[in-house]
Amino acid sequence: MLWLRLFWWVVWRGFVWGTILGGVVGAVVVLFAGAIYGIYYGAIMGLLVGALNGVLLCLVAWMYSGPQMNENAFKHAVQAVGILVNIVGSFAVASLLFGLMGFAFVPAVIAGITAYVLSGKFVKYAIEQMRAAQHRSVAKKSHLTPSV
Repeated sequence: MLWLRLFWWVVWRGFVWGTILGGVVGAVVVLFAGAIYGIYYGAIMGLLVGALNGVLLCLVAWMYSGPQMNENAFKHAVQAVGILVNIVGSFAVASLLFGLMGFAFVPAVIAGITAYVLSGKFVKYAIEQMRAAQHRSVAKKSHLTPSV
């Protein structure tokens, strides 16, 4: 259940921020019609890249989970994976959706900046959730152990 919560946290934010930022970029390019298309394409891009990012960040969290977790190393790993996946994934999806390699760098840069901003929040949320899961596990084990 822990990994599902972490995955959903990433996917949901990818979808929401993709939709919002897609609308803003579209509005800057072609006002109202651009905002409508930007919201649509931003939502698609945010959902696809967010799902990929969610899987990979859950894998990173799983690798760093444990009682002796190095929070600083975990933060740097999340930032590296999150930013790289967002930039490359957004560039690939934008290239496929728009067919314009020259324009695809705009969503990629925006996605990279957004990933950097959200990575710190994900780290805090993931650490909080992993510690809570560890406490529940310890409490369940101590409850099942007979007292002497």
